[in-house]
Order: sequence, then structure tokens, then C-alpha cells
Amino acid sequence: MGLPRTWTSTAEKCRNSGPFARPTSRTDVAHLELIHLHSPSPLNPFGVKGVGEGSAIAPPVAIANAVCDALRGFRVELNATPVKAEKIFSLVSN
Repeated sequence: MGLPRTWTSTAEKCRNSGPFARPTSRTDVAHLELIHLHSPSPLNPFGVKGVGEGSAIAPPVAIANAVCDALRGFRVELNATPVKAEKIFSLVSN
């Protein structure tokens, strides 16, 4: 049966949820006010800022770190991306 089923069934909710009550109506949720803060970027003529770049930075570094960990026995160090097979082969061969 599972927790979502317990939450949706009124009879089971009263019997199985114990001291953990979930909000049952819109009046149980506090009022939130949404505020937009606009601060144009001085780095480009349109004043726009990027949103998705942060998630594109970490994966190549994490992959390079994983390769370094895998090659620890060879005492090699990778400190540049992209990590290419030729680079790994040259490091291991030396």
C-alpha cells in the first residue's frame, strides 16, 4: 500500500498517519507573497543573466575527479577538462 495511498484515503489517514498530520485545505498553508527582484547585468548590452550555466560546470569536473580516483595507482593527475582518452593514455604510459 504505500504512503501516498495512506495520505489520500481519509479513513486510513486518520488511522495510519499518527502524529504527522498533513495540510488538508488551503487554509492550513500560510500566505506567501511573491516578489520579483530585477537587477540587470552590466556585463552585456541586453542586461540578461544566465540561469542554466551552474549545472553545466560541475559534471566535467566530477568526471575528471572520478578518472583521477580510478587512476590513483598510476600516480597521475588530471587538472584540465575535457578528459580525453588520448590524454589518459599518455598519462598512464609515462
